Amino acid sequence: MSRLRDQQGLTILELIIVLIVAGLIMAAVWIAYSSVNRNDRVTRTVSAIDKTAQAARDYLASQPTVPPALSTNLYTPTDLMPSELTFKGGTSILSNVNAGTQVFRSPLGYDFFVQSVTGNTNIFEVRIGLTNISGKPPGSICLALIPKLIGNMNMVNERGIVGWQYSNLLSGTTATTNGMPSGISDGAAPLTSAQQQSACATANDLHLYYSIRP
Repeated sequence: MSRLRDQQGLTILELIIVLIVAGLIMAAVWIAYSSVNRNDRVTRTVSAIDKTAQAARDYLASQPTVPPALSTNLYTPTDLMPSELTFKGGTSILSNVNAGTQVFRSPLGYDFFVQSVTGNTNIFEVRIGLTNISGKPPGSICLALIPKLIGNMNMVNERGIVGWQYSNLLSGTTATTNGMPSGISDGAAPLTSAQQQSACATANDLHLYYSIRP
């Protein structure tokens, strides 16, 4: 009887160890999958941003001014919005959305649209949501996306971005010349990791400002 108890006890212990090891392996696989999946969604969002900016420039080349609800003009009947985006409709959780703007979902799952900038006929804005719940942004998404878009001035210049804004970080050409938010100034230095960490902790969305011609 004592041998049977010893054998049964050893078998249970071995089972517990196997379950623990299997749990650790599954956790590691899930973490790796989540990281790869997030990076893929970030990459596709960057692609959607670049394609949207180019589609807007192509469309606006034949227009006298930037329509207020630009994503509406690019959606119907022109069908110029990138395939990476999913149509959402006419409402957004983000603030300061021009009337009539059609809103899309980025591959990250957050609101995405493009619109004119008040007071300037040569600037348009691509807005990318960084959260579904106002005031509770997932900072890791912001920290993964920002460096791929405006991580250094070469990226900014290659994309023809004339200004950007997220949280309390501002950069670009002066507000008096292009109608962008007050506080944006020329010649901002590339973002530091500390700046990104601080801003991404409170950023609900990212504003990217483009001129019609890069």
